[in-house]
Amino acid sequence: MVSFFYQILATVVLLSGSSNAENIRNLATTGQVAYQFGLTHGSQAGGVPFSVQPAQNEQIATIRLNTGRRVDGMTIIYQQISTKRLREPLHIGTSYLSHGGKYELNLLDGEFVSRVEVHAIVMKKRKRISFIQITTSKGRSIWGGTETNDKVTFENGKKLAGFHGTAGAEIDSIGPIWMR
Repeated sequence: MVSFFYQILATVVLLSGSSNAENIRNLATTGQVAYQFGLTHGSQAGGVPFSVQPAQNEQIATIRLNTGRRVDGMTIIYQQISTKRLREPLHIGTSYLSHGGKYELNLLDGEFVSRVEVHAIVMKKRKRISFIQITTSKGRSIWGGTETNDKVTFENGKKLAGFHGTAGAEIDSIGPIWMR
């Protein structure tokens, strides 16, 4: 069943025209891609599929959250490991600069994201992401949104590479992509 889910995930990414479709398919077959939390009955949550992940020899340097009642948007900035050069920010959701709480976490040398907690609410008969907390290997966190009892924690002992899911004006579903 899990293998079937990853085949569907790779197909969705391929259909979305993502240039990272091959990477997602490869990661999915090795178990590095977690399922997307926030999907209702296995359907696409209504947003546009996204995949945010590093290029070769990159790691996450900064994570920015924009939250209100829900998780409106997120920005990931990757850094070249050897040169420390930053890549242009990659945005998730179209409301990453809108009103609401704006939070930023700059990772320290040797620090990486090791845990992601996500909460959901039902809006317009569909699950939507309402809260996210991202925790590092050094115990530092960034969070925002509205906590609920419908939640999941992603943690597998590896470094977070990026995220995949669906988003529009806000983040509708999200799942982590872990480094190999």
